[in-house]
Amino acid sequence: YCPHSMERDWLRDMCSKVRTVNSADRFVAEFVRDGKPMIGGYVFLSRVNLPLMSLGIGVSEIFKGQGLGRALLEYVQKRAMEYDRRALRLITHPTNFAAQKLYKSCGFVQVGTAFNGEQLYMCDLSLLED
Repeated sequence: YCPHSMERDWLRDMCSKVRTVNSADRFVAEFVRDGKPMIGGYVFLSRVNLPLMSLGIGVSEIFKGQGLGRALLEYVQKRAMEYDRRALRLITHPTNFAAQKLYKSCGFVQVGTAFNGEQLYMCDLSLLED
């Protein structure tokens, strides 16, 4: 998975364009810090019209380690359940240990390797319904 730009206008444009098609759902986390708007991160669900959706998540460097990744991941998992899905798939770079730790703590299990050599994780969303 190759991260997207964290540039505000580019992300807003990407999100508005994708909402015109039914294959993806994307959101940007924007915050105000010292009176200035800042992008904290983004999440997306792709293949929303298929039984197994994929997700992506990105957190700006300045917000890493502050719990934003977990909040975004929990949000996108709940959003997937609104689509009546019970499983998600994502890939991550083999050296992205912080993301792998987060995914595992949220119920994702490594199930293999993606076609591009990245690690493939899946999550059974029924685990979230406790």
